[in-house]
Amino acid sequence: MSSLIIVCLLSGYSCRTDTNSGSQVSVDEGQVPELVSTRLRANPDRLSPFQSSRAWTNTVLELAFQKLLTRDGASLELKPMLAKALPGVEKIEAGENAGGFTIQYEILEEASWDDGSPITGHDYLSTMKIVFN
Repeated sequence: MSSLIIVCLLSGYSCRTDTNSGSQVSVDEGQVPELVSTRLRANPDRLSPFQSSRAWTNTVLELAFQKLLTRDGASLELKPMLAKALPGVEKIEAGENAGGFTIQYEILEEASWDDGSPITGHDYLSTMKIVFN
């Protein structure tokens, strides 16, 4: 009986409920944190956004790659990221693609690559060629 009480006491004291691990970063409202910590279920399978086959890889890809549009975390509505606004959609009236639609984006002027060169529609075209090849 006394050994059962000792085991219960030891197991109760060995469990920690302290939520302040000392590694949390406090950020004032409107300030961007310098450190983002996240836990992944496993390592990403690939770092190519077009060849990924695991759901948890999307967590890394969302932080590594920017898109023309993104979803608002609270309302889940689409909002511009690299685009100036939501795209314009027009129906194609003539030609071999008649009945289809064109989707037109205008990219922000400040959207640029690491070397400072602007992101253009030609960059997007190259990306789509890679995806469909």
